[in-house]
Amino acid sequence: MAQLKTLALNKKQAKVELKAFKTLLDGCGKGDLSEKQDLLPFFDANEHLCALLGTYNPNIVEYKNITIAREFSIFGDHRADLVIGRDRDLAIPSRRQRL
Repeated sequence: MAQLKTLALNKKQAKVELKAFKTLLDGCGKGDLSEKQDLLPFFDANEHLCALLGTYNPNIVEYKNITIAREFSIFGDHRADLVIGRDRDLAIPSRRQRL
């Protein structure tokens, strides 16, 4: 099971990672990108870009302690590729809460 990880969003680092994501997408002329071989490893290595995606959640208003998890188990065999939120604000479920 994936662990929740808290980090401070570094916007400069997220911008670097966003440019790397554009490079990955632009290089897809080689063929289709694979979720398992291309996308999941990319997002696993670029956690500030993952945290940046959390800015689209209106329930997260402060980004110094954003929580992310990749391959997060939801119900038994089901997993979310990426979970983003603030555990303290209850914007995402934690192990202390019931789903």
